[in-house]
Amino acid sequence: MDEELPCDSIQFRFFYSDSTSFNHWGYACAIDNVILDGLFPFNHDVGVIKIISPQEENLIGVPVNVSVKYKNFGNNVETFLAIVKIVDSTNTQVFSKDTNLTLIPYEQIEINFGSWTPNKTGSYFIYTKTILSYDEYPQNDSTGYSLIVKNLSSWRPITQPPLNYHRLTHATVYDPDNDKIYMIGRTPNGEQGSNVPYIYRYDPVLNIWETNLAEMPEPRGWIQGGYWNGKIYVPGGYTNSGTNSNTFFIYDISSNSWTQGPPLPEPRFAYGLAVWNGNIYVIGGYPGTKTVYRFNIANNQWTIAKSIPLEFDMGGCVYLGDTIYLVGGYRRPYDQAWTRILRGIINNQNPDSITWTWGAYLPYFNFNNGACALPGKIYMIGGAKQVYLPQKRVWEYDIAKNEWKELTPYLFTISRNNFACARPEKGGNGARIYIIAGDANCDWKILNNYYYYIEKGILNYEENLKKEPKILFVNPSIIKDDLKIHFILKTKSNVYISIYNLPGKEVAKIYKGIKEPGEYVIKYDCRNLTPGIYFIILKTYKTFSSKIVKIR
Repeated sequence: MDEELPCDSIQFRFFYSDSTSFNHWGYACAIDNVILDGLFPFNHDVGVIKIISPQEENLIGVPVNVSVKYKNFGNNVETFLAIVKIVDSTNTQVFSKDTNLTLIPYEQIEINFGSWTPNKTGSYFIYTKTILSYDEYPQNDSTGYSLIVKNLSSWRPITQPPLNYHRLTHATVYDPDNDKIYMIGRTPNGEQGSNVPYIYRYDPVLNIWETNLAEMPEPRGWIQGGYWNGKIYVPGGYTNSGTNSNTFFIYDISSNSWTQGPPLPEPRFAYGLAVWNGNIYVIGGYPGTKTVYRFNIANNQWTIAKSIPLEFDMGGCVYLGDTIYLVGGYRRPYDQAWTRILRGIINNQNPDSITWTWGAYLPYFNFNNGACALPGKIYMIGGAKQVYLPQKRVWEYDIAKNEWKELTPYLFTISRNNFACARPEKGGNGARIYIIAGDANCDWKILNNYYYYIEKGILNYEENLKKEPKILFVNPSIIKDDLKIHFILKTKSNVYISIYNLPGKEVAKIYKGIKEPGEYVIKYDCRNLTPGIYFIILKTYKTFSSKIVKIR
């Protein structure tokens, strides 16, 4: 039996006779093909196994691959045409590709037809078909389904740097005095020797990057940076020779130049960093330590501050006023991710004295996550749940309530921390959270070129939107003869109901007229339709669609 299938021939009989689910019908047809392959093989039969991509939900402006898996089900070598098309809700074609394939008996192949970038929201149909003039079993020649293209869940793209935009485990630093964001150092792919010394500056007002800034004295990765009074402080880091560093690089924004400060007392990378009142705190770090070092900018010297209660590296670190928060992290000696948020209050009279207390449990064990803060709130973005599972979820920690709330997720999984920063409200724009590159799959692949922001005020927009009730219902979804079309109107509307086939041609007009607000049921005799996939289209103040399958 084909490895794609989750059921057997007994299930086939049940689904085929009793089920009204389209998914079940799909299994039934697939099982039908397998049974026919094994018991009644066709000499000439090619068809579609499934559409691999795009998925049913997609994001506006985000490219997706269009790929389909085909198979030669017959006993002969066949050369045939494979076609895939995407149409919008007005049946306007927005993507169309075809290719000739040659497959030996029972061979299957996945074809990538290229990239499609949705440029508007709404409903779409994707369908694919094979064309072989003497095909003996056309029932498996085509398939398709509805697509939805949504807004970016309020995440909006920003421009990429023109050079070296693949980046992870870099430092992302916000300069509040000049309203700029800096991306400093690290690597495009995690390979030893691939760290870069570049520092780029982003202007969130003009949406442009400057890339001609002075380079770091040496390339570094797994770093954080802290801004204070016109300078950015970057301690330690991972070197191109694969060692842990204790260097201390300082970037002067006004002169566009780097200097070196006193070295860290010990080499560190993947640490937490906080800034308070002219002090730079380096917290934990690889190879898994509880030590906290404080650098006093005025005195130009390092001291040892109060240690944290658990080993920490590769986590999020944010600060608000005199309070430091560690959000996620890794206990390297124990191979464990952090489970709670840790709060440290700095003693104003003795900055080396920090009172560390545990806050709420994290939503799940997490490390390699991004973190940033706005007044009263802390944000945990992505990471690796329970060490191994990359995440795209976004969480808000309410400091006063000591509790977490899940918000609009990011567009995809993201990790390798230090990719997030928060920008407070500026010039009439709401507070924003920026994602500056990062590891999209938590696997060190070169997919680290995503740059987005979200308005903090609409992070939880989904809670504030009233979901539009479903308007169109079709019963059953798999039909032989009669069909019932249920629809609901909120206002008096012009109504037009029709049926389209898979290639997007209107094959039946069901109703046209004006209806008052209310619920309606229209019956339609489908016995004149040939077997296949169809779409019921309801046009009122918007266009709605529902898929049906006609069987013999």
